[in-house]
Amino acid sequence: VVVQTEYGVLYKGKLKYEDDVVHEVLIKYFDTVPVCNALCVLRTGFLFAASEFGNHGFYLFVGDEDESDASSNMSPHAVVEFVPHRLKNLQLVDELPSASPILDMKVMDLLHEETPQIYALCGRGPRSSLRIMRH
Repeated sequence: VVVQTEYGVLYKGKLKYEDDVVHEVLIKYFDTVPVCNALCVLRTGFLFAASEFGNHGFYLFVGDEDESDASSNMSPHAVVEFVPHRLKNLQLVDELPSASPILDMKVMDLLHEETPQIYALCGRGPRSSLRIMRH
């Protein structure tokens, strides 16, 4: 199971069970990607991350299956902490441009092309951008 926190941190979780009773929960820091609305793990070894703010990412799983740094704790109030780092288990293959969310927009002909362009302020935080769209 791959789950994501509200900060974009991906965790790989594993349940060890016997006869429908869970005996152990293993959680491993996996990688950090932008916060997503949806994650889709494909059988071909890819991950599609539909980003909440900014471009969507298409990643290839390249990490190993090492469980050495997995944490096991059955306490419901346990805090499991990992230090984020550059992509180690994923490799960005492609990006799907997205203007979401558009925070402000102006339609003007600043370049004097006789056709107005759309100037949009998109994204949030360090992934924000100014996009110029032409028809």
